[in-house]
Parts: sequence; structure tokens; C-alpha cells
Amino acid sequence: MPTVSVFDANIFDYVLPLDFIGLSVDTTGKFDIATENQMLKQGWANDAQLTYDEATGYLLTGTNSQGNELELKIKYDEKTDSLRLEVYKDGVFDLLFEYVAIDGGYAAQYHLESIIGHENFTPITALCNYKMIYKGTDGSMARYDKVSSEPVSIFGSPPDPKSFIDGATHWFTVSNGQFTGSIDGKEF
Repeated sequence: MPTVSVFDANIFDYVLPLDFIGLSVDTTGKFDIATENQMLKQGWANDAQLTYDEATGYLLTGTNSQGNELELKIKYDEKTDSLRLEVYKDGVFDLLFEYVAIDGGYAAQYHLESIIGHENFTPITALCNYKMIYKGTDGSMARYDKVSSEPVSIFGSPPDPKSFIDGATHWFTVSNGQFTGSIDGKEF
């Protein structure tokens, strides 16, 4: 599971705001940017600043506990129940996260630098894509090592479930309670 899952604690700062954005609708019945900013300042970053533009979506800026300047570009499409999150740390791209609803489930993907191994106890990092897709109790998780670009976007467009994880470096699938996959070159 750790080989094909995004367990990087650093991305917590990036996805945490997704829990807060929209809470003003829950508390007041309508979207209020001032309330949103107040909640983000209390729960994410003291200097959080959220803005919204109908054409480009949300822009959230703030400083994390390590002093890094974060910029999060967030788009949400209610019609397709899909989201795209781009994160820049100190002005440099650091993470892409997307999800989209599929019939009876969801597909999601990440693009980020990740540890892919160790040499003499020193971590080896590379750009990786992670993909996951599930419907009920069936689904797949995959990691693509040493990629040169982000995956094809799934924002607003559900992927083909049969080919979504094709070509992965590491993957596993659960179908009808049966596991299949290939992790670190070992097939099962």
C-alpha cells in the first residue's frame, strides 16, 4: 500500500484547506469570502487569503509553519463533481491533485516529487504520478516513477476505468475480493 499511496505528510498543508472552503455555505446558507478567510486563518494559516474569480477559480495564499509561501489554485466543477488543485511553494510548482466522480465512485491523481527508493540510507526522489480509481469495494491504485510531465487531466472528464492505470511502475487492483498487481517488480 505505501508504494502506491501518497503518504507524504508535506501535502497535508496543501489539501487541508479543501476541508474549510465552502464552510460559509454550511453555516450561513451562502458563500461569503470574509467568513471563508476567517476560517482559513484559524484552521490553515494565520495570513491566509482566499480570492475567487469565476473564470479561474479560487486562489489561496498563505505561509506554512516552516515559513514557506504557499499558493494554491483551486478549480471545482459542480456539474462533473471534479476538482483540480495546483500548489506552488515559494513560487515553484510542488503538487497537482485532481479528482472526478465516475459512475458509482471516484478517480483521483497526484503529480509530485516523491521518494522512490534509498541508496545507503539516502532517499532517492523523482517526479511521480499516483492514480487511484474505485467503485464500491473494487478499485486500483498505481504509481508511475520518474515521469517527465503531469498526467492527462481528469478535471471535468472521467477517465476510462479499464485503462486509467495502464503502464504504471507499481500497481494493484482489487476486483471481487481478489488482489492482482505488480509492486517492485513482483507480480501477484
